[in-house]
Amino acid sequence: MTTRIRGRSAEDAAERRRRAVDAARELALEGGPDAVQMRAVAERAGMTTVTLYRLVPSKVALLTLLAVDQVGRYAAYNEAHPIEGGTRGDRVGRVFKRAFVEVTREPNLGRAIVSVFSGVHQIEHIEQLPGSSETYLIDLARQALESDGVPATGEELRLLRMVRLVWGAAVGQWLSGIMDIDIVYDMIDLACAQLDAATRARD
Repeated sequence: MTTRIRGRSAEDAAERRRRAVDAARELALEGGPDAVQMRAVAERAGMTTVTLYRLVPSKVALLTLLAVDQVGRYAAYNEAHPIEGGTRGDRVGRVFKRAFVEVTREPNLGRAIVSVFSGVHQIEHIEQLPGSSETYLIDLARQALESDGVPATGEELRLLRMVRLVWGAAVGQWLSGIMDIDIVYDMIDLACAQLDAATRARD
């Protein structure tokens, strides 16, 4: 009986957390990360602020869950439409370009997601959150990199992290109206060219 109650309690918490993330998504779509305030999220999700804080300890943690959810959707799309062909750098570039396209479709939501990826927030709770990882896009890019059956080298993994940082900075500049879309693509291409250079050096 105790096990069943605990199981039900965990299911209830997961369902409430899902409602909180959905509410955060709606608010982010309306006004970007600044619109995602804990009180507003609680009201939109139909729960008290106290309950929300029990589920998610901070706005930073909530934005992180929103980012995890968004990347999960993106990962599902990539699984249904795998990136194949081209060089290792080409495939990695297409992962990040696809992610950028998703940002351009909903800029306000993009601002909320990129605020997590770009390291604007210092996330203390991230390792305690279900499904959280600071290597979201890197994991997806690594899958594309290794789709030719050749494991990534230590140097390539280091470069993947560099590409992710370049992507976050470039997308942030686009969201701020400082950088054109074409320049974002160029920056991604330049960063990914380093991967191809590493491949040539290894071969």
